[in-house]
Amino acid sequence: MDIPVGPWGVDAATTQQRQDTDAIRWLGAISPYPVILANAEGVILHANLKACRLFGYEAEELLGQPVEILVPDASRSVHRTHRRAYFAHTEERPMGIGRDLIGCDKHGRLIPIEVALVPLTLSRTPAVMATIVDLTVRKHLEGQLREERDLNDAIIDGLPGLFYLLDPSGRFIRWNRNLQKVTGLTHAEITGIRATDLFKGKDRLRVEDAIEEVFRNGRHEIEASMRTASNEYIPFHFSGVRVQLSGRTCLAGSGIDISSATKLRAELEFRATHDLLTGLVNRHRFEELLASEIERAKRYGGSFSVLMLDIDHFKRVNDQHGHPVGDLVLKQFAETLRPHLRATDTLARWGGEEFTLLLASTPATEARVLAENLRERIGNTRMPVQGNITISIGVSEYRPPETLHELLKRVDAALYEAKELGRDRVVEN
Repeated sequence: MDIPVGPWGVDAATTQQRQDTDAIRWLGAISPYPVILANAEGVILHANLKACRLFGYEAEELLGQPVEILVPDASRSVHRTHRRAYFAHTEERPMGIGRDLIGCDKHGRLIPIEVALVPLTLSRTPAVMATIVDLTVRKHLEGQLREERDLNDAIIDGLPGLFYLLDPSGRFIRWNRNLQKVTGLTHAEITGIRATDLFKGKDRLRVEDAIEEVFRNGRHEIEASMRTASNEYIPFHFSGVRVQLSGRTCLAGSGIDISSATKLRAELEFRATHDLLTGLVNRHRFEELLASEIERAKRYGGSFSVLMLDIDHFKRVNDQHGHPVGDLVLKQFAETLRPHLRATDTLARWGGEEFTLLLASTPATEARVLAENLRERIGNTRMPVQGNITISIGVSEYRPPETLHELLKRVDAALYEAKELGRDRVVEN
């Protein structure tokens, strides 16, 4: 992060330095981790509250002290050498790469920590911002931090994530290098855009509203997908607070990549609502959709129908060929029916070899025609190993004001009758 200083004399430089320090202070305030700011001589210029708590000092005790006060006696000489080498090799310095170190608090307690460094320039003076993770806490909360690692590799491998300052119009005032790395934009390109330009569609409108919310009420959080260097839109969790920097109202924000969490959440939701063998919705989800359709029919009128389908003599398939072949037949059954259904239809695996089909805005006459068509298609489809199979189907049109369970009982009775009459047929009830 390079903070330029203009040729305005001592007073302007002092003002700029105060602005720089204020900006860093706010960055530290919104950071979820302890933050230390030090100059090239190793003198501590700022420590946020989390850093003071971690090392057991008051802020006044740390300011002006060498950073080696936070390192065990035996390691201070080595630490001092590394610090000098860091500032001596400007072009080779990594940004945001975590290193495992041992810290030392006020009472001499050793603390395993991970430190990520960000080089800064404050009024033409080299400095560094260190973001610290207490590994002791990580070990105690290993499961939680493993999830955090999945949520955002940048938190672990590229601290400190995204930080930025916006003016009331949403334009970038300052930002860290991670923002450039993630977006693939140059310094000049970021200068010429608003934060909303990194989003599209509804997310762009939501981000615009979120920025206004921060300036109106002081803080806001939002999840939105941001354009990255690969031109993909990846979900981030953004948090912003309204701050005053030298009399100027700004938004100080941070962003964390939550793509792993989003994928995990989608997978868990799918597993909770779908049958994993066939990919169809499961019984619980089907009943939810059916209940919604009943409420819609009661409120607005109209008709819909439900089909219950059963593979005839499916037990013989398992007995003769084994359950793996039975599973293949069930999957082929679902794949055969899918292309012949409308987007508004819902096919579900009810359980075992039974399936249900919700036909929105469909009276029984049309539902029966579809049922006969599906029965014929299944009968003409050769299944894996087993060969041809037949199905029996029950058809029922919803009759207000019957309940969900009354409707299901009626269509189940129709299916039972179809099987009693010899199977491979459709019965309407």
